Amino acid sequence: MKQAVGYRFWRPENGWLVSPFCPTVWPQQTQLEGLCRDEQANFLQERRSNAHQREPTTPPPVASCSCGIYAYHDVASMLGPLHPPLIGGAVLCWGRITVHPEGIRAQFARPIALCLPEPWQNAERAEPHLTRLAAGYGIPLLESSYLVSYAGEFGESYRPANAPAMGERRFGRAVRKFLKRLIDA
Repeated sequence: MKQAVGYRFWRPENGWLVSPFCPTVWPQQTQLEGLCRDEQANFLQERRSNAHQREPTTPPPVASCSCGIYAYHDVASMLGPLHPPLIGGAVLCWGRITVHPEGIRAQFARPIALCLPEPWQNAERAEPHLTRLAAGYGIPLLESSYLVSYAGEFGESYRPANAPAMGERRFGRAVRKFLKRLIDA
């Protein structure tokens, strides 16, 4: 089974990693399975009514739907919008995988490492909390400069050769706008 490495961020919440875009709590020391929640608009505010229902027996991700577990192709794209209260890290993705210019959507994923929050003002105060969080998931807490080489031991990035950097796309602007609202709230 092919496995892809991706990079994403979460909200740390009471010892759990939680998606910042939908109310998904990532399980500790096991996989997360992508689900289709057709009634929920994705974070880009796109509505694709009943898109997944055209292929109801196909597990996520489905090309015509926004379902699946999202991850960026590279660390730089993940670190760009990363500000408190978010934490970034590497994920291993497998099963059905849909490749996009900015990242991937996968059927299954699990965190394989968290990275220290370099842009945070009080990173030294956050480190003990993040060390406990990483320990709960059974994964290391690394400096971002080591994240790519560590994640490369598990799989490869599926980034297309001609894909533009995340910040160059409308998707990146939408993510930054959403995160600004989250941080300011």
